[in-house]
Amino acid sequence: MVNIIILIISLILSGLLIYYCVRMYKKANGLVERVLYIVFLIVYFIPILVYYLDKYDAPTKIGYFNSMDTNRWFDFVSSYLISIVASIISGAILILLTIRQIKIQIDSNNDDKRIQNAPIFDYELCNDKNVICKYNHSVDMGEQGKQQHIFFKIENIGLNHSRNINILIKVDGKKDRKFSLNGYQSFIRKNEFVWIDLIFSLERKKKLKRRVAIEVNYDDMINNKYVQRINAIFDLGNDKNEIILITDFNVDNEELIKE
Repeated sequence: MVNIIILIISLILSGLLIYYCVRMYKKANGLVERVLYIVFLIVYFIPILVYYLDKYDAPTKIGYFNSMDTNRWFDFVSSYLISIVASIISGAILILLTIRQIKIQIDSNNDDKRIQNAPIFDYELCNDKNVICKYNHSVDMGEQGKQQHIFFKIENIGLNHSRNINILIKVDGKKDRKFSLNGYQSFIRKNEFVWIDLIFSLERKKKLKRRVAIEVNYDDMINNKYVQRINAIFDLGNDKNEIILITDFNVDNEELIKE
């Protein structure tokens, strides 16, 4: 019973090894790699070939004495196959561990490089009309309220420049993604800041307190992509001059986008 189980396992493993070698042979880029797969298959199947030559009296037919012992050959072939499979498994584990260690090292180096090049943004929202803005954008929410100006500051206090800055504005979940700094300037350089005049036309009759989120998407100089969210509540109804009051202002940590 044990011999049958070993035989079945050996046949399954042999089939898998043949399939793997044939597949990798087709994908091989060079002659040396292909020869190695062929040599591996030859070494693997030599004892099986010798076994069947002895079993069918090939040595007797060509003048050698027949000393066929089926059990001895079965034990030998089984041990041989198990040794090869064990070597392959240990080699594969060693290779996988090495590749994993190399990947960890590469990721660590890439992360260090990213940190050294990471822009860090500081933000400010205000309704001070004395602010001089470099750019402006009318936020389209499909409402017909009185125009109100909210001044949005982005300042790069990080270690390197940022680029590809795109801004997504949400009011109570409704989105406006029509503003991009790319149309005006390619970078926000280190220690540079930009004021943007965001013009809102929000209807008071719909809701006096509006939940606003501004998502800033940007890249660093080595093509890492980030997103950062600025959250605030716009209070439309507690000021006699009808200026939007900004409350509950907070900024989430930047998030590295995995592509």
